[in-house]
Amino acid sequence: MGAYACDPHQGSEPGVGWHWAIEAVNAGHRVCVVTRANNRPAIETALRADPQPDLEVEYLDLPSPFRFLKRRLGHAGLLAYYYLWQLRLAVRARRLHRRLGFDLAHHVTFVNDQLPSGLAFLPIPFVWGPVGGSTHRLPRTIQVDLPRYARMHELVRASTQFVLKHLDPFAWYTRRRAAVILTYSKEALHGLRPAERERARAVVHIGVEPTEASPCPPARTPDAALRVLTGGRLVHWKGYDLIIEGFARFLAARPESEARLVVTGSGPFQPRLEALVRQHCLQEHVRFLGRLETVDEVSSLMAESDLFALPTLRDGPPVALLDAMVAGLPVLCLDLGAPAELVPRGAGFKIEPRSRRYVIEEIATALASLEDDRDLARAMGRFARGFALREHDWAVIRNELERAYQDATA
Repeated sequence: MGAYACDPHQGSEPGVGWHWAIEAVNAGHRVCVVTRANNRPAIETALRADPQPDLEVEYLDLPSPFRFLKRRLGHAGLLAYYYLWQLRLAVRARRLHRRLGFDLAHHVTFVNDQLPSGLAFLPIPFVWGPVGGSTHRLPRTIQVDLPRYARMHELVRASTQFVLKHLDPFAWYTRRRAAVILTYSKEALHGLRPAERERARAVVHIGVEPTEASPCPPARTPDAALRVLTGGRLVHWKGYDLIIEGFARFLAARPESEARLVVTGSGPFQPRLEALVRQHCLQEHVRFLGRLETVDEVSSLMAESDLFALPTLRDGPPVALLDAMVAGLPVLCLDLGAPAELVPRGAGFKIEPRSRRYVIEEIATALASLEDDRDLARAMGRFARGFALREHDWAVIRNELERAYQDATA
């Protein structure tokens, strides 16, 4: 199993890498995971607490000059490092295959359908996924005022996607070699060629363990000030500016409201967001908390909140939305792409991306409805939690994984 990102204590892709490996073990397989060396401390800590005799972990990194360039060159450096890491993985995997004799190879992370996998070069059945990403586009209907670095990011991203998808032989070979392709959303199936879609299916790829899920927090009192939570990596495509402008519109209509917006995380878009807060004179209503270090901090904040909002413009299924649903919070997102598939009707607010003005007005309307009716927030939260625990149980993912292995080796 190739899992460049693999960390038992993290969400998002690192959490996916770890949990899919564990679910393969739970399905009765002996698993060898190859991951980056910087994941070693967290993995070894987890294995000391819960030994997994059928899980072997190999650590692989490029020489230090490459790691230095990865840090210095930002997104472009990460892509270059990852690409070279996969080439080196191809060599390491063949050595491991001679020693251990694998029956199947499985690429898990990155969950990206444009980038190649070194495991495709093993002469055994190959499962590729969960993957997606090539269908993600900033919606044309929503005007986005991007700073210069963000416009460059989008240009580099689009150019890289085109080259990898249409011109790169390594990425082409990865797609051709995959006996089974798993995509993380139905939308992601459209990023594959017709012949590839015949070997592909959409699966649930982020999960929760019902026995480990925190109990639903007690309902907040109706007279408590409305509290809206958002956060993650503060980047231009996550829609945080839409939340702030919608929140400002809501307060403009209700100047007596004591509502609060809490923003967690950090990232290059934070200065633009802070300037937007000052522009709308929201300093007393909006707090930036920075990156949260522990799961307990996140759980505590969610217990104190009435809504989790993430109107991301292009994304895979956000783990943050699932975490909020498990915590019994209603969620707000755009009715667009993978988040729209993740969030069912009745679990919160799904806003059509008709225009920027429309989205901002709908955010303001949603906040007003929650401030007026806390019972509505509780009902939505209960529905969201029940759906998440039922549909995103890791046992569901384990069954899909086992089905993929059977199909690939048939």
